[in-house]
Amino acid sequence: IQSVDWIDPKVYAVFAQADTTGIPEFENKFVRQMLLKAKPKDFNDLVQISGLAHGTGTWIDNGENLLDNGHTLSELPTLRDDVFLQLMKYGLSKEAAYQIAEYVRRGRLRHISDHTFEFVEYMRSKNVPEWYIESLRKIWYLFPKAHATAYVMNAVRIAWYKIHYPLQFRAVCLPSDDTDTDG
Repeated sequence: IQSVDWIDPKVYAVFAQADTTGIPEFENKFVRQMLLKAKPKDFNDLVQISGLAHGTGTWIDNGENLLDNGHTLSELPTLRDDVFLQLMKYGLSKEAAYQIAEYVRRGRLRHISDHTFEFVEYMRSKNVPEWYIESLRKIWYLFPKAHATAYVMNAVRIAWYKIHYPLQFRAVCLPSDDTDTDG
């Protein structure tokens, strides 16, 4: 079967409940805790979570706290491409948004430099919220959206099989012994 239902609510319930044993990229303890906190509702939410899981400085003491303070997944800087687009929505020029996104993805906005100061002041002049700027400054590495999307496509397919073909799923995906998937 090549076709799965990409909007099947039962599939997204698997992720929202962190019932992800056997689903690559989403079965380790770290990501399951993210899932329980973020309660993903759709494909895009899972892509954002994948970005948080694969980025460095994106979740612990950053995105997790922002969610606790009432922000949504879509507001958080989670992926390279989204930071660029979010900055443009705040009114930054394409060139500046791209340069800042490049600085953030490499963790260079964390360091005090003339460019960092200029970029932060420019964002402030465009009314980028201070919480967003501070979040960007905590990031060491941002994951590309294309990779996150590919991982999520695979995970959603497997979750769909887990729901609709549970015996076959268990036969193929689950270990035959009591090995710990949190490795």
